[in-house]
Amino acid sequence: MIRLTFLGSALALLLGLLSVMPAHAAETVTPRLFTPKRTGDCYWFRDQRTVGNSTLVTQSGAIVNSEKAVFESVFEANATVISNNAQGKATQERFDVVTFTVSKDGGPAQEILPPGTRFTGKLKLGKKVFTDADGQPLPESITVYLDQIIALRDNAITDDDIFGPGHPVSVGDSWPVNANLAAEDFNFDLTLLTNAKNLQGTVTLVDTDTLKDVPSVHLLTEMQLTKVKLPEEKGLRLIKGDLTFRSETWMPQTGPAYPVRQQTSLKLVLIGDPVEQNRFTPKRMMATSTIDATIESKPLPRDESVMELDRTLGIRR
Repeated sequence: MIRLTFLGSALALLLGLLSVMPAHAAETVTPRLFTPKRTGDCYWFRDQRTVGNSTLVTQSGAIVNSEKAVFESVFEANATVISNNAQGKATQERFDVVTFTVSKDGGPAQEILPPGTRFTGKLKLGKKVFTDADGQPLPESITVYLDQIIALRDNAITDDDIFGPGHPVSVGDSWPVNANLAAEDFNFDLTLLTNAKNLQGTVTLVDTDTLKDVPSVHLLTEMQLTKVKLPEEKGLRLIKGDLTFRSETWMPQTGPAYPVRQQTSLKLVLIGDPVEQNRFTPKRMMATSTIDATIESKPLPRDESVMELDRTLGIRR
């Protein structure tokens, strides 16, 4: 039988040893969420997502119409930056398709563009425009998916500005999302209208680990937006608009800031009344949209021929 006095002596000895051991400060890192893109930069990415849309229309409390659709897409391509703004955000990119398929409501995957197809996406008056190798616009049946997948922005707000801590942090540390800049970025293309006072969010450094042989920082981002609004031309007078966002991201600790992997979930619920309707039979609509996406990417060797074209035209970037 072990005597309690022995246990007490052993504990005292252990505490004594710990007190003389040198203390090690927790390792700190500064997450990098953005690096400026340059003309000629190339990267590979794969976007796999499921998008769900449902609409419920009621009249006097009774359901008069309901619709639901689920789309699953896989888009894999090699991208080349053709032009960028002063902040280093891509405003025009060229894409060489590896895979592009879409399935609807659980049906078989249909090829949207065959492997090897080359097309360009660019911003024109703030809107994304997609054209084929001959400069002809791609059909809307294709661009409706590309609009969601491909990010082209011409503002000065970066992910570092919105989600970065701005200082070294340790594993387990959390910090707030910059609500003012996040709301401004949401409002930039008028897809949603938000107010910073109705936006809350945090970012947490979950771990520093290696993913796909790339030393990475593992971040968890969570945001909630209330009182979201839509532009008036959308034809809906909103009563309630809520958005929730969650993202787990593994960003490389060195090199260009392309996410090694990013898993994102978004849910938007809008409840409102049609702007134009019969006042004797008023209707109410609830629309719900969800997105679950996994994105993987990595930098590729630069395409210097794009730079050579710029030099020929006398363009400096």
